[in-house]
Amino acid sequence: MATVVPAFKGYREAIGKSAEVPYIVFGAADEAEVRAACALAIPDNFPEPDSTPTGTGTDTNLGVPGTCERTEIEITDQINETTWLVTARYERPAWDSMLSPDGRFSFNTSGGTQTINASIATVGYGAGADPAIGNHLDDEGGSAEIDVPVYEWQETHWFYPFQVTGAYKRLVYALTGRVNNASFRGLPAGEVLFRGANGARQGDDPSDKFEISYNFAASPNLTNVTIAGITVASKKGWDLMKLKREKTTITTPKKIVERITAIYVSQVRYPGDFSALGIGTQEVDEQ
Repeated sequence: MATVVPAFKGYREAIGKSAEVPYIVFGAADEAEVRAACALAIPDNFPEPDSTPTGTGTDTNLGVPGTCERTEIEITDQINETTWLVTARYERPAWDSMLSPDGRFSFNTSGGTQTINASIATVGYGAGADPAIGNHLDDEGGSAEIDVPVYEWQETHWFYPFQVTGAYKRLVYALTGRVNNASFRGLPAGEVLFRGANGARQGDDPSDKFEISYNFAASPNLTNVTIAGITVASKKGWDLMKLKREKTTITTPKKIVERITAIYVSQVRYPGDFSALGIGTQEVDEQ
């Protein structure tokens, strides 16, 4: 049985957009046996992707971008009757030429909007009266629409099929509707809302990549917000701020008016770890 081994141990880096990796084949009687052994032993990608993905972008272990794909196996020399030199050639793919509308699988985790009348917690308060006990939006049982983004953007990243597992899709689903628990894309914790992702495998070959688009919205955190003479020390970007109003009588002129007596800051979004998406957390410069 023919044996295929790398000519240089630890050879792991591509230069530019291509790579040539030499191999030695032992115990092959002819070229047909060499090619059959190489087809089984030489990896399709260089560097080979890690079995456990850590991210995308410039991570060369994931190939998006950075990993080259095998384009050719050439028999370059025969040393003796059963020993051969082989060169495997790799090229970094041009993503535009690989994309196809024939993706067989797609998913979308983008959330909708919801009207709520109870918050997760009352996390801030500024007032001339004590707040009521409990998690609420206002004392009269009012409601609020909680999906009103200020700034939206979309990011597209590419993944190998082995990365887009059921567990990964469930993770994306679980993070939809959450806010960042740490700095993300240069924005502080609490400002970025993950609105879900949609993706598809681009092509009809099982090895074709997934193109996944991630949707985000940002709303600024606020400090020392003053309304009607009442100051709230802080409000996270996606917290809600509701006003408590009470009717009172004034004498000059005599009439009943409504005054703001308290301001409640209500948490309505759970925090989430956006680093788990595998797309990095650092700010990306605009092109």
